[in-house]
Parts: sequence; structure tokens; C-alpha cells
Amino acid sequence: MADAFASLKKNRNSLKDKILKETDKLKSGGHEADSRIWKPTADSAGNGTATIRFLAPPEGEDVPFVRVFEHGFKGPGGWLFENCPTSIKGDCAVCDHNSEVWATEDKSKQQWIRDNSKRKLNYYANILVVSDPANSANNGKVFLYKFGQSIFDKINGQLNPKFEDQDALNPFDMWEGANLRLRMRDDIKGTAKFRTYADSQFDTPTAVADEDEDIKAVWDQCYSLQAFIDPSQYKSYDDLQKEVIRVFKLNEDSSTGEKVTMDDEPKEQVEHSLKEKVSREAPSLDVDEDDDLKSFAALMNEDD
Repeated sequence: MADAFASLKKNRNSLKDKILKETDKLKSGGHEADSRIWKPTADSAGNGTATIRFLAPPEGEDVPFVRVFEHGFKGPGGWLFENCPTSIKGDCAVCDHNSEVWATEDKSKQQWIRDNSKRKLNYYANILVVSDPANSANNGKVFLYKFGQSIFDKINGQLNPKFEDQDALNPFDMWEGANLRLRMRDDIKGTAKFRTYADSQFDTPTAVADEDEDIKAVWDQCYSLQAFIDPSQYKSYDDLQKEVIRVFKLNEDSSTGEKVTMDDEPKEQVEHSLKEKVSREAPSLDVDEDDDLKSFAALMNEDD
């Protein structure tokens, strides 16, 4: 007993590190943070700035970004974090369940789906962090950047300008592209707070570096993007259906007030039922990071 106590006292600092690590896991639903992914840092008021540069496709790949739909929420049966197979044109049991609930036309159930379990649209691209005032150690390093529709729209606005007096610009061109001045702030929509990147804008065109060898050194650090849409990263329909049953407690009264049984119902029957029940007027289940009425971060901190 004495030896155990002495060990506890001696190793208390390492124990603290373990506790902090486990706390971070809980805040991310038990998932390890991906150190390859860079995130801008906001101050206590929700404001933050950084300058980044989108990079060309990594070697062996043709497109400089990928689009990925993801599910991440807490249901009555626990957390669910899964890639949505619709990203690779597959069928998704979570989306089907959401559509089935929406088709009930019960406003409270629809609101629960809208606020909690809609799939979230994200894009991934390689970036060079030019300036990160909150974390200067990131300056000059290559990361993956996960962003939503608002930033993608700004990219598209450069590729396809609205006005004739604007020159088209490819933000991913490492010689004639441009840095993005990322500006984020918290805003209010109704009673909900959300983060917006509307003030972000591209600079005048410039090369990533003065010399080609330096540009190549940056490009060589790019990460694979196709890995995000590799089929191995997505669960089968049946496996996702089991997750749906667990997270929504479909054999019990769920938090949406619905009692649903999906047990071993064949996928074809589910799809046929949905085709008959889902209205064409049902809204999209996609979510932009700027338009989500209850941000994912707020959801994850609901028990704090």
C-alpha cells in the first residue's frame, strides 16, 4: 500500500497529463484529434484571424479538395461519429432514418433532426499556414484544412467571378493563386449563436514562394485527399443501421418522441417505405458550418 501511494505521488504529473488527454477524448466523443488538421483559434469573444494558402493536388491526385458528409451527434443512446456513405454515392441508414422521421410531419421531431442529427457537409484541402497569430508554431507548415460551404463559396467566387471586371483566379495555383485572409467571428441568428467566416477574403495573387524548389518543398508535404473518400472509411448500410438503432434507441421511446422498430428489416423495404413517405418538399439535410442553428461545438459541451 505504501509503495502504491509513493508511486501515486511520484507520478502525479504524468497522471494529470493522462486525465487531460482523456478529457479531450470525451469532448471529441472519444475520438483522437487528427494532428494533421489545422483549425483557426478564436478568442474569448469568438473572433480570430489567420492567413492560409490553398495548395495544389498532392502527387498522384487530380483534385485539390474533397467533399465529405459526416454525422456527429448525441442521441438518446449515446454518441455517433460516422462518415456518411453519400460522400461516395452510397446509401446511408442515418440519412434514411432522418428522412423517415421528417416524413412524420411532426414539427417537434423535425426540429430535433434539424438541430441535432443532420449530416454535415465539409471539405478537405491541403493548406500552407502563412500566419497563425494564435499559434505561431504553425507558421510555414502544411496541414489539412476542414472547412464548410461558406469558405468553399469564396473559393468558387474566385474561380467564377460574378462581374465582368473581375479576373478569374485559381486559389489552388501555387504560382498565380492568392492567400486567404481568414476572419471568423460569432454572430447571432434568432436565439442561436453561430460562427461565420463571411469577412474572409483573398489577397492579390502571389506565388507560394520565390523559388520553384521552395514551392516544391511545400507541395511535397501535402497529404492524400482521396483517403477521405476511400470506401474503407465508410461503414456498410447494415452496420450503420445497427448504429442508428443503438443511438436513437429505436426499440424504445426515443428523445424525438418516436417509437420505431427497424430490427432486421431488409434495406429494400426501408427504401421503398421512404420513397412512399418522404415528401418532395422536405428540406435538404445538409448543413453549412455558418447556418447550423446549434453548432456542433455547443452540442458537445451541453453537459458542461
